[in-house]
Amino acid sequence: MRILRLDPRRDPEVNNRSCACIGYFDGLHRGHQELLKEMLKAASEHGCGKAVITFDRDPLEVISGVKQKQILSRDSLFSMLEKAGVDQVYLIPFDREIAAMPAEDFLKDFLYRIQLETLVCGFDFRYGYKGSGNALSLKEAEDRPFEVRIVGEISENGQKISSTAVKHFLEKGKIGQANRFLGYTYNLEGKVIHGLQNGRRMGFPTVNTELDPRLVLLKTGVYAGYAEANGGLYRAMINLGSNPTVSDSKALHLEAHLLGFEGDLYGEKIRLYLLKKLREEMRFAGLEELQDQLRKDREAVLAMTETVHEF
Repeated sequence: MRILRLDPRRDPEVNNRSCACIGYFDGLHRGHQELLKEMLKAASEHGCGKAVITFDRDPLEVISGVKQKQILSRDSLFSMLEKAGVDQVYLIPFDREIAAMPAEDFLKDFLYRIQLETLVCGFDFRYGYKGSGNALSLKEAEDRPFEVRIVGEISENGQKISSTAVKHFLEKGKIGQANRFLGYTYNLEGKVIHGLQNGRRMGFPTVNTELDPRLVLLKTGVYAGYAEANGGLYRAMINLGSNPTVSDSKALHLEAHLLGFEGDLYGEKIRLYLLKKLREEMRFAGLEELQDQLRKDREAVLAMTETVHEF
C-alpha cells in the first residue's frame, strides 16, 4: 500500500484511476467500515484501484486548537487499511490554511486532482471553511468529474456509531460497548519495558508496556483479555493503574499477566486485546489480600468465553 501526501499546487505523483472513500477514520469503527465496503464495491464494479483519502492531522484539533486524543495510532490505522485491501492512501496536509479554504477551492485543489471514478463519503461529511461544503453539495456539484456515493448513519440502539462515542466508552471503562461499536476487539500495542517486579514477587509476573500519550486513555482498572506475544496468543489479566497497594506514586502503568507464558519479552512489541472489565483498581490492606484478589482475577480470566475479533 502506497501513502501519498497531496500538494494543492501539483497533481499526485501516482495517480491511477481509483475509487476512494474520504474521512479521518480514527478508530476505523463500524461506520467507517461501511464506507470502506461501499468503496470496495465501487472499485470492483469499475475494475480500478482502491483508495482512502484522509488527513495528516485531526481536523477537529486544528479547528478547535485543542489537542485530541486518538483511538488508533496512524501506523495501526494504515496497517488495518492495507489489511482491508486498500491500495493507496492520499494524505491531505490539514492546517489552518487548509481549514480556511472555500469549499470550491478544497474540491479543485485536492479531490479533483485525483483520478477518481467514485468518491464515497458519510452523510455527515463536511469540507471547506467552517464546513460550508457537505455531502449533498458535493454530490450536486456540476463540475465534479466523478460519481459520489453517500453512506447513511450507522447506529446501534438509536445511538450513532462514531469515534466520539467509542472514546466515551473507553474513558468510562465500558469496553464491551466500545468493542461493539468498533466491530473488532479494542487493542493496544507497545514495547515491553522494565517495571518494579512487584507482580513477580507475588507470583504474578507481568509485562509492562509503554503507554502511547497520543491515544485516548482507557479508564483505570483490571481487564480480562488476551496478549499477542512471542508468536502466540495468551489469556491475560491486564491492569491499567498506579498499583496503590504497593506504591504511593500516581503514575499510570499498563501491565499484563500472561497465563501460561514463561520467558523474557523486554524490548519486544506486545499487543493487548481487552474483552471485559473485571473490577476497579483498589488499595488493599496488604499483599496477602491483594494476592487473594489476583487469584480470583485469574480464575475469571480462565473462565472467560469471549474470543478476540480482529479487524
